[in-house]
Amino acid sequence: MAEDSPGSKFKLFALGLLFAAGYVYITAGIERYESVQLISIYSILFGLFGWCWLARDDLSLKQWCQLAVFVRLSFLLVAPNLSDDFYRFIWDGRLLAAGLDPFAEIPSFYLQAENAVAGMDQSLFNLLNSPEYFTVYPPVNQFVFWIAALVGGESMVVSLFVIRLFILIAALGNIWLIPKLLIRYDLNPKLALLYLLNPLVVLETVGNLHFEGMMVFFILLTLWFLERNKQVLSSFALALAIGVKLIPLIFLPFLPRPLNLKKMVIYYGVCAFALALIFFPLVSPELISGMQNSLGLYFQKFEFNGSVYLILREQGFQEYGYNRIAHIGKDLMEWTFWAIMILAFWPLGKKPNLPTQFLFALGVYFLLSTTVHPWYIITLVGLSIFTNYRSPILWSFMIFLTYIGYSEDGFDMPTWVLFIEYGFVLVFFIYELLRELGFMRLIKSKLNA
Repeated sequence: MAEDSPGSKFKLFALGLLFAAGYVYITAGIERYESVQLISIYSILFGLFGWCWLARDDLSLKQWCQLAVFVRLSFLLVAPNLSDDFYRFIWDGRLLAAGLDPFAEIPSFYLQAENAVAGMDQSLFNLLNSPEYFTVYPPVNQFVFWIAALVGGESMVVSLFVIRLFILIAALGNIWLIPKLLIRYDLNPKLALLYLLNPLVVLETVGNLHFEGMMVFFILLTLWFLERNKQVLSSFALALAIGVKLIPLIFLPFLPRPLNLKKMVIYYGVCAFALALIFFPLVSPELISGMQNSLGLYFQKFEFNGSVYLILREQGFQEYGYNRIAHIGKDLMEWTFWAIMILAFWPLGKKPNLPTQFLFALGVYFLLSTTVHPWYIITLVGLSIFTNYRSPILWSFMIFLTYIGYSEDGFDMPTWVLFIEYGFVLVFFIYELLRELGFMRLIKSKLNA
């Protein structure tokens, strides 16, 4: 179908309206505890996404990218309603705008009259989802929050618009970069649709204002520069990814082997220097203690949608009669470290496929985590299109079932939801792994013998 034909233009217009209507309805018309409506509309959007993938040859890559831009723009005038993390963004930004360190104190400190800060009152405090914990957001995020507070002042609407603008710019960066990187890996550039039109990606980034899309951009930029033998720029891009979320630190052990010793030293040195520059504006004893406190809480107190953790937690209840998350979380951190080291150094003697290694490392990390929110796996989706694994795409649908746990009174995840979610994803992943290892060909040959 010609790009400028009336049929292609009508199809593009119709798809844009359908996607936009679904996303606006979810964002403006459904509360996150209305799980039946929420999952029904999300399923329709995912079905539409699947249809787009099957009909990917009906439109040009340029037209699909135009659609990806349009659906993201549909969120510009609506506030997030599936996540309340953005209230902490506003809080941290106003602290920075007032010249205060967001890592120095927990929010309740500023409710005391002698510590009061303009725009940070009881009404905003009541909207925070973790008011008794230190902030967990690294410097790149804090920079965005600070700009939003400077521009928006005490207007939450303006501040949210500025934050969304930064996330939208990163999304546009992905729309530009992903097809180019796919071509660099000798892959079909239309594989980009699996990320660019994925409902989880669209909804949880530009819609709910999570920064995983920005992190994906910097991770892919890391790979892009590495493929073009621009190690210094690749190091800076990786440092920026870490500055958005600390998770890309787990990718560091995989990077030396494509480089010789001299380049490896330069790569790590530049990355360390870039990280020092990124963290320097916030460096203080409070930053270190606050981040340590927050990370400790994340691994040893918070729990949401864990898989291996769920099994160990139930075992702990049976043996000890209480939730041993503090001990289990520490053990899982150690297991994650050693598993990633094995993944990084096991395949010696050949240039590795970095997207696949990153995918496995991040998959192990999430498998052994106590907390896996839906937006966390956006990075898996972004990496998966450069590999032969599509289980993250399935997971991007199944993980939305976790919204079933929300109610007007709080959150309580039914165990059966976790079994369904992880059951389907793990079965499909095992099939893909056996296929990649050649077991499926062996089985088929035996059956045909």
